[in-house]
Amino acid sequence: LEAGLPARGFAPLKPDFAVEARSPTDEPRHIRTKQALYERAGIELLWWVDPEKQTVTVHRPGQQPVVVEQPGVLDGGDILPGFQLPLSRIFRS
Repeated sequence: LEAGLPARGFAPLKPDFAVEARSPTDEPRHIRTKQALYERAGIELLWWVDPEKQTVTVHRPGQQPVVVEQPGVLDGGDILPGFQLPLSRIFRS
């Protein structure tokens, strides 16, 4: 363990980037609650993956969400410089 990190529970760190996969059983209110938690935590880049629609919704603070559809490419921007991920690598057509 690194110094200052708890042996159990959540680390008191804010990630810059998060990926959340939507489940068919996720209710809209649960998704809104999770989204609010990510926003309060100050996540700089959040990707909501929707396997049913084969889309990824990209959230960045202070910007409108962007829905990336096939044959789109996810871009890591300033958080993951140079990182690009084609949706075709995530979803099978």
